[in-house]
Amino acid sequence: MLDGKVYFIKRRCMKILIMGYVGKRNTGIGRTLIETVKELTKLDDTNKYIICTNYDNEELRYTKFKSNVKIITYKISRNSSIRNLIFNSLIFPFFALRERVDLVYIPNFALILFTFKPIVSVIHDMIEFKVDEKFSWPRMVYRKNIVPRMAKISRKIITVSNNSKKDILELCGVDEAKIEVIYDAVSNEFDKYPEKTSKSNSNYILYVGTVDFPGKNVHGVIKAFELFKNKSDIDLKLIICGMPGKGFEHIEQMIKESVAKKDILYKGYVTDEELVGIYKNAKCFLFMSFYEGFGLPVLEAMKMGVPVITSNCSSLPEVAGNAAILCDPADILSISEAIEKIITDDKVRNNLVEMGHQNIKRFSWESSAQKTLNVFKSVLNSF
Repeated sequence: MLDGKVYFIKRRCMKILIMGYVGKRNTGIGRTLIETVKELTKLDDTNKYIICTNYDNEELRYTKFKSNVKIITYKISRNSSIRNLIFNSLIFPFFALRERVDLVYIPNFALILFTFKPIVSVIHDMIEFKVDEKFSWPRMVYRKNIVPRMAKISRKIITVSNNSKKDILELCGVDEAKIEVIYDAVSNEFDKYPEKTSKSNSNYILYVGTVDFPGKNVHGVIKAFELFKNKSDIDLKLIICGMPGKGFEHIEQMIKESVAKKDILYKGYVTDEELVGIYKNAKCFLFMSFYEGFGLPVLEAMKMGVPVITSNCSSLPEVAGNAAILCDPADILSISEAIEKIITDDKVRNNLVEMGHQNIKRFSWESSAQKTLNVFKSVLNSF
C-alpha cells in the first residue's frame, strides 16, 4: 500500500517537454501547437509543460499561457532548416534529461536519432507518399525516411483524421492501437479581431493555404476561376493568400499569363488579423488540394460564415461533412460550376453557410486537448 501511494504521488504531476520548432511561419502546425497547449493548461493546472523553441518564434513566445508553461529558447533562427535539423536530432533529446521530464511531445515531424524518454508524436499526414514533387527532392527523401522512423520510435502517435490514420497504418507498419485520432479545430482567437474589409469590396472568391504546385492545386482553382469568368459577366475576383511553396514560380507565371489576370490578386502570407476580414467578406472559399491530413482552412472559412467548395478526396470529406460542395480536384468544369452555383443562388449559399456553422460544432480545441492529455496519461501509466 505504501509503495502504491508513493507511486501515485510521483505520477500525479507530470513534466512534459514539447518540441516547439514548427517551421518558418506560424501556419497550421504552429496554430495547432498553441491552441493545444492553451487548452491543456486550462484543463490541467497540475502538470508542467516546457516548450523548447527558436528565439524568433514570436507567435509562440508571446502567447499568454498559464503559469505551468515554461518556454525555453535556443539561439537558432526558425528560418535555418539545416541548423534546426541538427539541433532537434542531436541536442534536443538532452533537454529531456536536463529538465528531468517524464514525456516528450513532438507536434511536428522531426529526425530524432535517440531518445531518453517516451515520445508522443503528431503525424499530421503522409503527403510525401501521396503527392509526387510536393517538396524538393532532398526534402522528399528526408521525409519518406524520417516519418516512418518517427512512427516506430514513438510510444503513441496522434494524427488528425481517420484518413491519415489509414495512411500511417498502410505506410509505416505500426500497430493500430498505437494511433489516436484527435481532430484539429478553429481558434477562438479569430473572434477577437475586427472586420477590416468593407462590404463594398466583397466581390471575390478566396483561396488560403500554401501556394505550391501541384499539391494544393492552386492551379486548378485558377483554371476554374478562368472558366467561370469566360462564361459569366459577373464582376468577381480571386484572392489567393499564403506563403510560397515548392513550384510557386509556376503559379506566379500562370497568374501573369492568365486571361483573367486583372481579377487575380496574390496577397502572400497574411496575419490572422488580416485573414479574418478577408475570410468574412468572401463570396465563397475554394480548397481543392489533392491531399490533406486535415484541412483546417475549410473549418476557418465555415466559422467565418463563408460557403465552401473543397475536394472529394483524402481527409476533406471527413472534415467538411455535408457542409460543403465536394468536387473532384482534377475536374475543372465541376469546380467552375460549383462557383457559379454559390455566386448566383442565394438559397444554396445560405444553406451552405448554415450547415457550415453546424459542422464546426463537431470540432473543439477543448475536446482535442482532453484527448491529448489522456494520451499522455496512458503512456505514463503503461510502465
